[in-house]
Amino acid sequence: MRRRPPPPGITTIRRQAQIEEVCRECRAQGRFAFDTEFVMEDRFEAEVCLVQIATQSSVAVIDPFLDLDLRPIWQLVCDDRVETVVHAGQEDLGLCVQHTGKAPRRIYDVQIAAGFAGHDYPLSLQRLVQVTLHIRLHKSKTLTDWRKRPLAPGQIKYGAEDVCYLLAVREKLHERLSKWDRLDWLREELSQLEDTSLYRQTEEEKLLRVKGAGALKGRQLAVVRELLGWREAVAKGLNRPARVMLKDHLLVQIAKLELCSFDEIRALRGINLSDRNVRALCRVVERALKAPSDRWPTPTPRQTETPKEAALISLATADIRG
Repeated sequence: MRRRPPPPGITTIRRQAQIEEVCRECRAQGRFAFDTEFVMEDRFEAEVCLVQIATQSSVAVIDPFLDLDLRPIWQLVCDDRVETVVHAGQEDLGLCVQHTGKAPRRIYDVQIAAGFAGHDYPLSLQRLVQVTLHIRLHKSKTLTDWRKRPLAPGQIKYGAEDVCYLLAVREKLHERLSKWDRLDWLREELSQLEDTSLYRQTEEEKLLRVKGAGALKGRQLAVVRELLGWREAVAKGLNRPARVMLKDHLLVQIAKLELCSFDEIRALRGINLSDRNVRALCRVVERALKAPSDRWPTPTPRQTETPKEAALISLATADIRG
């Protein structure tokens, strides 16, 4: 097993002109590797802390904290003239949808490709590089604070290693898939990553994801629906995770008991809202309780598989056929 540092020429991008130059290089080569480091556990929307891009000849690590405009990067991922190579990239691609409102185009996810190529699914990047290129990566920064500045050399190296081998891995997998006549299967699976609905939840999906809401019906679900909308709007304004601001079990309890008085809701253990927001919440519940029955949500248990489940089924089928 070999271990080697990332290819030479790693550039830390600090100026807007450098971003434009990187994008021109990616378009000229027609393919690039892409990854991000972001933080979202204490925010409403993910905060991008690092963007990593690699071509056949260079690796660029972009620091968004230097007041750089990342729109050229997001637009590059949505450019159907360029192939974007990722590993387990749905969350990274979701950032592009979030910032542009457009769907990613020509995505090549090597984790999905590896499954069709006979490897375990899902396979970590570290393991995938090892089994395809026989290179051992030592990923030691998985819990690093990506918001802390200045970035340490170890963080730069970690970020670069997330992309610098992706194009070589892609070539190895693509060669095997071509030999096994599985490229059509892969293209069909990867096409799902170009559907913006993959990155956005419908109202019904949001209801189904609230733990405990499945036991509620009718008017109670109407309360949950209205509280979800209210919670999201307030959380966005405060830049806090919605589920931290008002936890799901409290939301369900309010709906189940149809609580709409200030004293009842304020008395719930775990309510960490200001008095003003508690009063606003009361008004939301009151409005939901008055909604006519024909406006009550009637979600049904999801019968179709999630995109990840669909990928697992497709990969299992490929393995059986192989």
